[in-house]
Amino acid sequence: MYEWIHYIDNLDELMTKKTHSLFKYPHFGRINQLRPNPEIALGHYIFWTVKEDGSNAGVYVDKDHIPKVRSRNADVANFCEDVMKLDCFHAIVDMINHHKENYGSEYMVFGEFLNSKDRRSPTGLKKYDVSSFIVFDIYDLKNKKFLPFFTMSTMCGYFGIPIVKLVGVCCCSTMEELYAYRDKMLEATVGEEGVVGKIYEKVHPVIEDEYLIFKEKHFIPKPIVDPFESSGKVSLPQLPHEEVEACLYKIRDRLTPLEFATMKIVMPAFAKEVSLECEQQNCSNKLNLGNLYHQIVSRTERKED
Repeated sequence: MYEWIHYIDNLDELMTKKTHSLFKYPHFGRINQLRPNPEIALGHYIFWTVKEDGSNAGVYVDKDHIPKVRSRNADVANFCEDVMKLDCFHAIVDMINHHKENYGSEYMVFGEFLNSKDRRSPTGLKKYDVSSFIVFDIYDLKNKKFLPFFTMSTMCGYFGIPIVKLVGVCCCSTMEELYAYRDKMLEATVGEEGVVGKIYEKVHPVIEDEYLIFKEKHFIPKPIVDPFESSGKVSLPQLPHEEVEACLYKIRDRLTPLEFATMKIVMPAFAKEVSLECEQQNCSNKLNLGNLYHQIVSRTERKED
């Protein structure tokens, strides 16, 4: 069963609470929930990692310099004592304190807690003989953003902290390419719950502070896939015809009848308005604006007659 690409909006709101204990990792879901449309994932590097089968947890140091562990939905995880017994927990705290003392950085380290006390993992696929904590994200509390994958990898590697396995990297220009790579990613892990894909860069020119994350689940073991990067131009959906017309009507409302009847006055403003609307809706336009202008003008003249 597929569960994937979901656009996380209001990330800034989720990640800017007054105390660190209120920070939590965002939820994510399906591709049809992307806004303004699924094509927002195109033209960006997507990092695909193994989806670990455990419990989401966040490690941080509070303002009183006390290390703490939260779960996805609770300020204090019910398994916090079990996490604190792990060697990697102390390494994570050392990493957080090191960057705080030397660079003034404040981080929350998110990972998957794989608990050997549970009879089975959450999906029932695995049984862990030894408990562990696998880091999959580091959130910069001051700059309100997730650190890029390779930055996270370098930081954790220096302190000997285990991180999630990178399976593949892609940059697609069409949804067909993305779907195809999604299928390859489902074939890229053996005996795991699935894979998670993340985009760490800005994904939309208008909306600020976005984070794109999606997941795929599978139960069929398959091999690692080579990186893929499309050489094509990103293919966006056509801005609806009525939206293009609405742009022209906006221009008409700002001009006098004589000005609106003058093509060289209307067309630059019309093209700019359509471009802005395409940017807002993450669309493109292939309609002939000149033909559309003449159609609207003719329609207006017939009404006046």
